[in-house]
Amino acid sequence: MVRLSGYLIWLVTLLAALFAAFNWRLLSTRSAVNLLGFEVTMPVGLLLLGAVVGVALLFFLLSLLERTRFLRRLTRLEAQLETVQGRLEHKRLTELDDLEKRLAERLNGLGQRIEEVNQVMRDAVREHQKQLENHERDFAGKLEERVLLVRNELAADIGELETELKRAIKERG
Repeated sequence: MVRLSGYLIWLVTLLAALFAAFNWRLLSTRSAVNLLGFEVTMPVGLLLLGAVVGVALLFFLLSLLERTRFLRRLTRLEAQLETVQGRLEHKRLTELDDLEKRLAERLNGLGQRIEEVNQVMRDAVREHQKQLENHERDFAGKLEERVLLVRNELAADIGELETELKRAIKERG
């Protein structure tokens, strides 16, 4: 919008300059002019040309003023945007730090939990190993008792057979 009004002002100024150049003799002709209560002899065309140029300059200045306001507002908005971006970046970094801390805490917790489970498993394996050793010892003791019992029974049976063999040899002989 500002750019369009600037172009329009330049176009009006250029047309006024062309009009003045083509009609200079007519514009410079002197006439009596009433200026709100007093009369002056001057070229009416130059008066009107000056008024057109003055209005064009006024619009040009207003356009510059509007553009200046626009640039100030733009600068202010850019500063606000940078402030907001800085806050967002700070917030993002803070959230990342918090996330990193929570993740580290959870990993430490998991590591401790794994170590606890590992210790429980080691204790269970040791206990099971002790139970197996005790069972093996008991089984070995029972087996030894059984072997002794079988040996004694065999020795007794062999003793009886010997006695019977000796008797049978004596009876035949």
